[in-house]
Amino acid sequence: MKAGNSRVLQIFLILRITLSSKFVFAAVQKKNLTQVQEDHLNLENLCLNLSNELDYDTTVLLNDYWTSVYEWSNSFPSGCHHLQITIPTREDVRYYFFMRHHLAAQPDWKSAAFVMKIQMQNQTNSMMLFRKRNSTKGSFNIVPKIDHYRVLEPTQLEKFPLFSTDLKILYAGDTDCPGQVFLFYMMCKVGISMYTRVDTHENRRCPSQQLINRVIRKVSLPGGSFNCRRRRKMNTSKFTVKKKAS
Repeated sequence: MKAGNSRVLQIFLILRITLSSKFVFAAVQKKNLTQVQEDHLNLENLCLNLSNELDYDTTVLLNDYWTSVYEWSNSFPSGCHHLQITIPTREDVRYYFFMRHHLAAQPDWKSAAFVMKIQMQNQTNSMMLFRKRNSTKGSFNIVPKIDHYRVLEPTQLEKFPLFSTDLKILYAGDTDCPGQVFLFYMMCKVGISMYTRVDTHENRRCPSQQLINRVIRKVSLPGGSFNCRRRRKMNTSKFTVKKKAS
């Protein structure tokens, strides 16, 4: 074979291998994307079913310091985070009503239910929850908080979609931790975070890892990851939230 023909053959083989590799990689990517989409849809359906099975109790939600212990999502921020839910004041409602220009759809502004704060490290995100029209108990629309100084004119900010969430309760205490309650923060199109009250005063360690594992098995959701392992080993007396007198 002449040197010129040999060189052409080498180039042809290199191109063929390269193109084959690209096709294989693209096929793998497509397969992975399809699998991710199927897993996401499966989780969304399981989440909706779970939401219908769990309980809802306003008095349990309020005036407590909830700690994330497990989550089923690749979209939620990773790391240990905490949640607190309070009744909104009139000033709160007026503040969030300012957001009406920046929402793609409007909640029922007369149905303001809670202010929810999610804290992660030194950052706190606040939002107001509005009861959804013609929906089950525990279903809400979310309006996020945006600082006034960041908003100049209604037309200068993109419109946010009106997200929805379910807040549901599971009672799952045991002998060591009687009365333990788990709060599920459910955005079924995104994922689920499971919170609970962490109590590690003196010799008490609630919830135990065994109890958390039992709850995870009970809800039967695929995948997931643990949160706040270190937080659950700390003495939490300084985190205690005093409940308002009824």
